[in-house]
Amino acid sequence: MYAPHIFLLCAAPGDEVLGASAAIMRAREQGCRVTAMMLTNGLPNPPAGFIGRLLARGRTRTIDTIITASRHVAGAMGYDYISWDRAHGAGSVPPRMLAITQTIHAAIARLQPQALWVPAFIGLSPDHDALNIIASRVKQIVPQLNIFEYATPPIHLADRRYGVMFPAKQGMELALNLSQTEAGKRQRHAELLLRAGARFSMANTERELFRPLAAADYTKPPYGYLTMNIQQPSRAAKAAGARIARRVLPLFAAYLRTPPTVPAPPLPIQESR
Repeated sequence: MYAPHIFLLCAAPGDEVLGASAAIMRAREQGCRVTAMMLTNGLPNPPAGFIGRLLARGRTRTIDTIITASRHVAGAMGYDYISWDRAHGAGSVPPRMLAITQTIHAAIARLQPQALWVPAFIGLSPDHDALNIIASRVKQIVPQLNIFEYATPPIHLADRRYGVMFPAKQGMELALNLSQTEAGKRQRHAELLLRAGARFSMANTERELFRPLAAADYTKPPYGYLTMNIQQPSRAAKAAGARIARRVLPLFAAYLRTPPTVPAPPLPIQESR
């Protein structure tokens, strides 16, 4: 899991804080370098038309504030951002999977990391799932790269307290129990991002979960986008989940039908400032 250089993929601001704070800090204590890439700004896309144009200026300010807060968190935890995608909002990863694959391969070729950390394929976020699918393709092209998936909370377990879990055990799961100091830093960093305008729900969990990238049936997300209440989804939640599935599963299938090769020439890395 740890390596001299770790490349961390995040779908939205907060993924690394909620899913990998302790892991990042422990990696840094061991002398590992950690570099992150953010693939969306995490905000809902503005509506089309006049209302969307009215909201655009405030949304741009919010994105700038989130980036500033995220860089502060990264500095506090000791990792760096190689790039940040401020132009694309939440839900934008599945339609851009080929271009994102190209960008990630360009980063890997440049950075030469030994380990890649990616959100797990859970079926609650199309962006997280799409990054996991991309990681499976990366593994085909760069087999020497060690890839680990991390569970990105929160997952609501009905009447239980919030926790994180993988959909299917493989026997290689590693649970990192947060120390009091780690939990405190995680809480402060998450609150800073929330005040800046990042969109996520806090999870009252005292552990982080990692495992080697698991084989998955990417045509059938394990929880089916049935919102966070995965044990007892309402009828409305099922309908909403079905709409998401109809939109993203064909994109996943089309991506998986493409040959596992790197498009040429590779896209340049866009440094964010």
